[in-house]
Amino acid sequence: MISTLLQLGAGGLLMVAGKKLYWVVVGLCGAIAGLFISEFFFHPQTLGERALVAVGIGAAFAVLALVLQRIMISVAGFIAGGYLGVSLVKTLNIGVESWDWVIFLLGGLIGILIVHFLFELSLVIISSFAGASLITRAINLEGAAGLIVLLVLILAGIVIQSGQNKPKAAPPAPPAK
Repeated sequence: MISTLLQLGAGGLLMVAGKKLYWVVVGLCGAIAGLFISEFFFHPQTLGERALVAVGIGAAFAVLALVLQRIMISVAGFIAGGYLGVSLVKTLNIGVESWDWVIFLLGGLIGILIVHFLFELSLVIISSFAGASLITRAINLEGAAGLIVLLVLILAGIVIQSGQNKPKAAPPAPPAK
């Protein structure tokens, strides 16, 4: 239950403020990577152990993002792209579990390319994709419904974050006398 709430909260934060808080995006991507790393390499027994590894790696990624912005955003692009690739395959119920690592690598490479060529826009796109993926996984949607919700959430995140760039209208000038 707590894990689901954390995924929903992190996903929502990524979708609405990912570009402004790029270091949070990188930190959350690091935490997501930390969850997978802890399960794959350390085989933690409790949720607390998994969370400790995830928070530690996420915090390291966030600090590095402040110091090495472009490099860490590329790393986050790789992680987010890989995570999205695996999430899409699982959402579509394509049975290639033994090939998850290949899908992750391909998605990661696409994520790096997006970051490289469209830096500013890539923050919006990657954070929207990552946030939408977290939310759809948290609510456990699969199949066509899961894909539709995923795409709608991605679009919503992109629209929300893109709208944050628009300059506010200046107040009308007082009438001349």
